[in-house]
Amino acid sequence: MQECGRKFRKLLESINYIDIIGKDEATAQAMLIAGIHSQGIKLTVKVSFPGNTRHQPLSKEASSPKKPFTTRKGRAGKVADKTTTEYRPPIANLIYTSTTLISQIEIASTKKDWPDVIRKVNLLKEQNPLTIPPRIYHLQGLAFHEEGDLQNAYKALHTGLALASEDNERLLLLNDCTTMLIALSQWSEVLDLTKEALRLSPNDSIWIERKKQALDQLQGSRKKGITIFFSYSHEDERLRDTLDKFLRPLQHEGLITSWHDGKIEPGKEWTIEIEEHLSTASIILLLVSSNFLASDYCYSVEMKRAVARHEAGDARVIPIILSHADWHNAPFGKLQALPKNARAVTDWSKRDKAFLDIVTGIRKAVEELNNK
Repeated sequence: MQECGRKFRKLLESINYIDIIGKDEATAQAMLIAGIHSQGIKLTVKVSFPGNTRHQPLSKEASSPKKPFTTRKGRAGKVADKTTTEYRPPIANLIYTSTTLISQIEIASTKKDWPDVIRKVNLLKEQNPLTIPPRIYHLQGLAFHEEGDLQNAYKALHTGLALASEDNERLLLLNDCTTMLIALSQWSEVLDLTKEALRLSPNDSIWIERKKQALDQLQGSRKKGITIFFSYSHEDERLRDTLDKFLRPLQHEGLITSWHDGKIEPGKEWTIEIEEHLSTASIILLLVSSNFLASDYCYSVEMKRAVARHEAGDARVIPIILSHADWHNAPFGKLQALPKNARAVTDWSKRDKAFLDIVTGIRKAVEELNNK
């Protein structure tokens, strides 16, 4: 046996030892998968080989004198120390394979370590987003929900829904997506998803009831009128007030309700109030001027959020050109603007005609939304 000691030593040193004693099934599975993909799990047991009675771990066994090896081209290479256990650097410095990260995400969700689930899914999205299965986005959506972030929860769940192909998986994601949307009071989107769910499961009483709930909410909101949000620069406040006055007949008819930041009640946080109304308005009016484009908040926050909702089909954005400005290359530059031919209000000799033209266009948009 002693003569064979060197051969056995070489064989044993090539084996990746994994200690799964006392581990739960999910953890053991992840450790085994990582071992198969050569993730360098640190040895946790002492390993001996025939002829060695000291039972030292491989990392501490005496090694033979190190000699430089020669490559095929005859050049001297670096010394290889096969007796040293592989060192794993801190997690922040590792580049994990997709398989390993997915296993770790599932383990973290089992342990209800929600911040870790979110962090690892984001890391996986940075490294190889094409390898992420729908169930991982589902887990991240649930993690965001547990952390109280409903907007990102819905985004993650909706991404998973877009990737899912199996009916059962889609129904599960549809259920959680609608749950988030109900919490966000986005009933139009709830209705769209319930229709898809009923195509997959026509006689499901839960989806039938959810569809009825969405229709009731939408009909109730329509009785209150289409909500209109004014996004404007405070330097254009007088023009905003004039437009709001011209829209008053639509309010008297019960067709619309309008809102701008001048209606924020004392003691309330203005950022929260603006976000709430901007996220729920059916029509968003961008009162475009050089002042509007120069405002960081109007441009970077309100306008970008408005355009995102417009592109998602959640709202109708209408640019209102108050005065001359370089707006054609802005993100909303492709949208049909008012007044007619995007002629600035300040260019009209009789501004009442300009505002009347704007109101006529808004009324048409309100009627289209009410007839959907």
